Amino acid sequence: MSGHPTPYVRKTCVDPNNGKDVTRDAQLPSWCSEVYQKIHYYGDNMDDFLDAVVPSPTLCTLPDPDVSISKKFVPVKGQEKKSYEPLMKIFEGLVSNFPDDKKLSFYNAHDQPLSFPFPKFANRHHVAKPDIMVSFPGETLPSRIKRPDWSQFSMVIEAKDTMEQDPFYDLDDPSFDKAKTLVQLAISARSLMIAHGFLATFAFGVYGDVVRIGRFDHACAVASPPLNLKTAAGLKGIRDFFWRFSHPWSSGPRAVVGCDSTIRKLTDSDISWLRRRLGVEASDLLHGIDLQKHARRVEVWDEEGSTSRAFIAFKPIEFTARLFSRSTMVWLGIEDTRGADGMDDGEDGEDGDVQLCVIKEAWRQVPRTPEKVFYERLKQTVPEDEWVGIPHMVCGGDLGLLEAKHYEAASKSSGGRTEWPAGFESDTSIAYRNGVQGDLPRPFHQTYTWRLTRGPRSKPQERSHVRFVVDVVGRPLSRFRRSKELALAMRDALVGHSLAMRYGGILHRDISSGNILIVERAASGSSSKGVVHDFDYSSMLLKPPEIVRFPRKAKATEPDSGELHPLELSDEYENIMELKERTGTYYFIAIELINRRARGVLHDVYHDLESYFWVLLWIVLRHTNHDHPDGREACSKVFKFGNDTDALSGKRNWLFDKEPLQVTDNKPLTDLLHSFKKLVKRANPYDDDIQAIPLTYEAVLAVFDEALARTDWPENDPAIPFSPREIPANTVHEGALPSGLGKALKRTASHVTEVVSGVPTGSTTLASNTSGWSKRQKTSHRATRSTPAASSSCVPRHTSRRSGKTSASNATSGRKKASGGSRGAKASELSARNALSHSGTPRS
Repeated sequence: MSGHPTPYVRKTCVDPNNGKDVTRDAQLPSWCSEVYQKIHYYGDNMDDFLDAVVPSPTLCTLPDPDVSISKKFVPVKGQEKKSYEPLMKIFEGLVSNFPDDKKLSFYNAHDQPLSFPFPKFANRHHVAKPDIMVSFPGETLPSRIKRPDWSQFSMVIEAKDTMEQDPFYDLDDPSFDKAKTLVQLAISARSLMIAHGFLATFAFGVYGDVVRIGRFDHACAVASPPLNLKTAAGLKGIRDFFWRFSHPWSSGPRAVVGCDSTIRKLTDSDISWLRRRLGVEASDLLHGIDLQKHARRVEVWDEEGSTSRAFIAFKPIEFTARLFSRSTMVWLGIEDTRGADGMDDGEDGEDGDVQLCVIKEAWRQVPRTPEKVFYERLKQTVPEDEWVGIPHMVCGGDLGLLEAKHYEAASKSSGGRTEWPAGFESDTSIAYRNGVQGDLPRPFHQTYTWRLTRGPRSKPQERSHVRFVVDVVGRPLSRFRRSKELALAMRDALVGHSLAMRYGGILHRDISSGNILIVERAASGSSSKGVVHDFDYSSMLLKPPEIVRFPRKAKATEPDSGELHPLELSDEYENIMELKERTGTYYFIAIELINRRARGVLHDVYHDLESYFWVLLWIVLRHTNHDHPDGREACSKVFKFGNDTDALSGKRNWLFDKEPLQVTDNKPLTDLLHSFKKLVKRANPYDDDIQAIPLTYEAVLAVFDEALARTDWPENDPAIPFSPREIPANTVHEGALPSGLGKALKRTASHVTEVVSGVPTGSTTLASNTSGWSKRQKTSHRATRSTPAASSSCVPRHTSRRSGKTSASNATSGRKKASGGSRGAKASELSARNALSHSGTPRS
């Protein structure tokens, strides 16, 4: 184990259950912070870039494009909109000789903003304003679409009128407009990936007569060398990209490079079968859903059966909309019990007696234990007759790990090559089955772009695609129908947490309002009223706890006080350093883990139990009537974000406030909150000389059981929807930005009306050391363009050199770190511009 201190990492603090936590425009700084950390460059020339990130079984053999198609294109500063139609004609000329079923068409969308792909969540997210949209291969877009949406397009093109607006230049001190340009590309890429389930997608940028192609996945983005729209070589590079994009390894309707061949849109036959299968519940379950646009059929790898099972995901439940993240997608669905291809329109299940399930997809960081492993441990260790408060996993697997394992085996073997598993389709497996000799296309279910641009030591930054199914259909705590239902759900989720820890040796470590659900529809035989789920950040003993080590009563849900201290057994954990990392949703993290004086404290059971209290308080303050003088704005007084000292003060002030909160006409909930508060207060004494009494399962469950035994709970007191405080759309929250970008935005007075410290309620943040940019010598575009040694296919590149180590200020400790250098002598541009992809602390 390393003796070096492990940095504290903040996870996202967006609450997924309260509509919108922050106005959409005010999210711009968080987008800037995310994007400017994760963009890399690859390739000395366009062929290198295309070979690496746009794999295709067929190369374009068409004659080189005629340079005359772009000769008349003259972008004019200040007249960006006039360039859209000429650009479309150039692109149409480049694809004019493609086969009809591979030909792309282009659409001028500049005056038709596109909302988030799923209407249910549109009010939380930016409206995208793409300039030009690209069709799927073989589809012809009309000249005007009444209501365009993301389902109709495969790629986005953004155009600016001058080369100086290329956001990939001069990134040490970017302007506000350049920041917005990059964010535009990232938002469009995010929306395309969510709308179509893409594993990776492409966003095209035209800046004057310069073209950039960005390839986005869930780990980072890779930008191409700049291409000159006026040269034959530049046009050929763009044409070759279009060719490869429309000629992927995978086949089938709407296949493009980056698509996921394990999912497809629903056919009319699928929709007819689904409605019959749901029976009388179909009208309620499918209300307001456009099944052709917003539903999909997915293949879920079943490792236990070494095959795949098909499910129809018909209703989106929740999304993590950050681009470079786990990007969790949760669906309500049913298993497709028809033939293997889902095309058998049989009469199976017309009586409507069907088991609903939840289908979850996520992109885990490669070093983290896959969530399905925790569910497998639970299945192996928790007695079925005691199973409460935890979902059962129906099936699932790590698609990225599966694909990467067979890719590596197939690449290394010679002659006789390893068999690819049946029932799993990917570009790599398709290429393998087609007998490809030489290099197979890299796995797309596991990202490889960090290693491509930064070398093998960057593997921990990569992400792997996980998809699995659980049997519990739940509802967020913020939508309780009775306050007693809220208490019942949290009580059973506490029991589930206890079972996971005591039997499985699993500590959740991310208790939040989104990770506890009220059970809407339980599996057959289940009595759970609530469940704790989302074990992405959990830790686990290498072996299940021994009975001798953890003496039990008759039931594992009745532990003796103080008997369970598994985190002291540091030598038994796979990653003790993970436990030193502060994980969890920031609002709900225990006081001891926020306290700067408590550095080095390992995340333990009692920290999770305290998080249950902060979750309960959060829900009460936001979703009930109470007597706090600030009303539901009281939540912002207790739960602070962006500064540990403020966060610690807000929680401690609440604990030691002598005036107990009164929930209107609800004595049981008032007393439950007050009793739980007493336990948390004892665990966090104000005076360091007072001995803390850690929370235990027994004590916390006793508080809930006493409250639930009462007979005076209100009968009709559903949750009150929460409307957050509006934040001015042009407010810049400098604390959310890398320092260079924050200064640039602050100086841009015409765009900024107010600069505030910290991060807005609900904004997404990353690691605490997000600031810090390398200092480098800058060269103007004008001087660079006249360089005689420039390639004819690319715009001449900046030449620059680092002046030393990158300074990175740590928001928590103020320490400075040295930036990681760029890789190899291969790319002078990579060396000159890798400040954009600052290698700070890995984040999730």
